[in-house]
Amino acid sequence: DAFVRPALNQSQQASGGAFVRVLARAYAEHDERLRKFLSENYGHVLREFALVFARFLPHLDKEELYWRLDIIAGAVTYAMADFGIIKRRASTSEDAHRKQAIGHLVAFAAAGLKAPAT
Repeated sequence: DAFVRPALNQSQQASGGAFVRVLARAYAEHDERLRKFLSENYGHVLREFALVFARFLPHLDKEELYWRLDIIAGAVTYAMADFGIIKRRASTSEDAHRKQAIGHLVAFAAAGLKAPAT
């Protein structure tokens, strides 16, 4: 939840929209300069999460944990950019839709992290 919720909430803020576009561009265009910039300026956040997750997931070696975190980060970025096939219904508020997306993504990420090592 701490990995997913703040990211999706930030993506709904006016300032968050620009950052989401930068992330989406970095993933979609394979821009090495942009990826390097993001890694140098924001990589420490992922490393801090990895340290905490490693304590709770001793069955995963470092490489496996990083694979899983990379996949989850991609899913979070995808959700932040609102690329998903599940679109918000007109009868559902943006806030309610985002909360639903967060719930599904947290459950997905938790299951992926807790799965047996491959």
